[in-house]
Amino acid sequence: MHIVIVGNGPAALSAIEAIRETDAASDITVLTPEADRAYTPCFLAKYVAGTIGADDLALKSDDFYEKHRVDLKTGRAAGRCSGRQLVVLDEGTRVDYDRLLLACGAEPMVPATPDLSGPGVFGFKSLGDAERFARMPRACATPSCSARISLRWEIAEGLTEAGVLVSMVARTTTSCAGSSTPRSRTWSRLT
Repeated sequence: MHIVIVGNGPAALSAIEAIRETDAASDITVLTPEADRAYTPCFLAKYVAGTIGADDLALKSDDFYEKHRVDLKTGRAAGRCSGRQLVVLDEGTRVDYDRLLLACGAEPMVPATPDLSGPGVFGFKSLGDAERFARMPRACATPSCSARISLRWEIAEGLTEAGVLVSMVARTTTSCAGSSTPRSRTWSRLT
């Protein structure tokens, strides 16, 4: 049996461990857009601030994939072939599977508003985002922290510690006076 896991974060790693507890024979392939070993995005701001190193972000040891007999393929899953058990990567590579697990997490979304566009505004979820941010001149480094809600404050705190002016936005719901029914959703600046 060939098990393909799309994603390389905590959910994917937990799945690998759970599979190997009961199934030593199946082939496991992990598809990930990042060449780095799995890391926690929770501490990316501390990495940018310089209070921890890249090795401190790692979720597992360097030999995790080898120990668990996992084929790690770099590439973004672009789609699945209808009627066939096949994942197609963005560069065209095709990967057959018997079982498919989507453990790819969420992507940050920067709202399409005039004051949140242009250079220096981006989501902050990946090691690539953190490294891109670290290379930016501080004069234009004002990221929009639109990561998962559990990370927003942590990211803002870490970037603030690094001397960065941080603006956070969140989607809010408004309703008509006297009604509890939401009428519209807008983006509001929190800081």
